[in-house]
Amino acid sequence: MHPSLPVLHINPVLKLPEDDPRYVCPLYKTAIRAGVLSTTGHSTNFVVAILLPCKYLFIYRIYKYH
Repeated sequence: MHPSLPVLHINPVLKLPEDDPRYVCPLYKTAIRAGVLSTTGHSTNFVVAILLPCKYLFIYRIYKYH
């Protein structure tokens, strides 16, 4: 039901360009995205956002699915 991702090599950068065509994919600890909010206001289930290469720009996906 849930496709697996390949092993990822994470390369930290200081700042991304605004027109970066990659998809910002949120990574969670569990399949259920909901989590408890911590005292800082962040979800305890969220780990990191992974940038994945994609075929279409973000705006295309917005119009396609709404």
